[in-house]
Amino acid sequence: MRPGPGPASPILNIYELDEDFTGFDILRFDGAEGKWLDFVCDCRDGKDAAAGYDAVIGRVADDDVFRTVQSWRQGDITRERALELLKFAGPNDQIALKTERIIACNLRFLQSLRIAPER
Repeated sequence: MRPGPGPASPILNIYELDEDFTGFDILRFDGAEGKWLDFVCDCRDGKDAAAGYDAVIGRVADDDVFRTVQSWRQGDITRERALELLKFAGPNDQIALKTERIIACNLRFLQSLRIAPER
């Protein structure tokens, strides 16, 4: 009897991003500011807070950040206190490409590598 397939090897795709976004509509947040906080809450509430934009650039709202956001939304801390605490969260920025046009113009596939599984 022939054995079944073994564990799949992970594949790493490598891309290059051209960060010249001239001609695109970019929603940019420079840190934990009030508009960013509102954006995060709208996204968590299922709203398309970035409708009409080709990309969003700014802080990542990971689980650690969102604990502070939740404390504010539940009334445990003030909005000002939440923003103050969020300024001290480690910088963790992201670029979210939202449209096919910006992806086609600014993202270039370089290569794909098969990663050997650990033994």
